[in-house]
Amino acid sequence: LDMRRAIFVGHSMGSAVAMQVALTAPTRVAALVLVGSASRLRVNPALMALAASPETYLQAIERIVAWSFGRQAPPRLVELARKRMAETPQAVLLRDLQACDQFDISGRLGEIEAPALPAAEPEQQRHQDRGLPEHTQRMGTRPMGECCTKTMRRGNPSLATISSDS
Repeated sequence: LDMRRAIFVGHSMGSAVAMQVALTAPTRVAALVLVGSASRLRVNPALMALAASPETYLQAIERIVAWSFGRQAPPRLVELARKRMAETPQAVLLRDLQACDQFDISGRLGEIEAPALPAAEPEQQRHQDRGLPEHTQRMGTRPMGECCTKTMRRGNPSLATISSDS
């Protein structure tokens, strides 16, 4: 890409990629928009165990899809996500989840100079009501003001979306 600076938008693993770029190439990052993000991306241990076995891999996909969509999501979209996730080889999904689980920049958040907007995930309360594990992390990335507390769950890792701010 022939861009000098960009705004990085990422969800889950994509937000980890965006924050890592902000740490390693700060002059290239105009701003960050982080969804389903935290300074440490812990993966639900039960989900990790399901993804680790070829026999239970499809159960992991079902759990990811269930946690990734709200009640109002169009069924066709949910089914498409399920189908696309099932196309991902078990070993690839496991490595992606392990990469998320190992991501931890909590000691380096103060080094990120780009303004960051942490976006809330819809229907967070729905997951809390079901008693699903959640992880609260502190975001200190100077998000157009002060740091904030972000509640997050493991969901479907996504790639960062990049747009030019030229």
